[in-house]
Amino acid sequence: MPIENSKMTIDDLAIMIAREFGHVSEQFGEVNKNFAKIDQQFKGVDQRFNRLEKRFDDFETKTDLNFERLWREINKINSRLDAIEKRTFEDNDLALSELEKIKNRVAILERQIKTIKC
Repeated sequence: MPIENSKMTIDDLAIMIAREFGHVSEQFGEVNKNFAKIDQQFKGVDQRFNRLEKRFDDFETKTDLNFERLWREINKINSRLDAIEKRTFEDNDLALSELEKIKNRVAILERQIKTIKC
């Protein structure tokens, strides 16, 4: 059903549509610019994550090395303590053995003293 009072031509309609497509094209251009900015921001975040990951890996490596060094030191200390403990037991055994010998000699001397007095 044609509108009789309308003086719009097909050329006018084409110009209107072209103008609107131009606006839409400008809007898409702005959207593309915004996406480009977002892409740049993501690249920056990605780079920061990569640096953080490297720092974490370096920290992990250093920590592992430090723990290995600490375990070696702990093992050395344990070995030294074991040696000290062994020497202590040997010294105690030797001291007890010497004490027993001294007690036997004192007992012999006491018997000899008793025989001399009697």
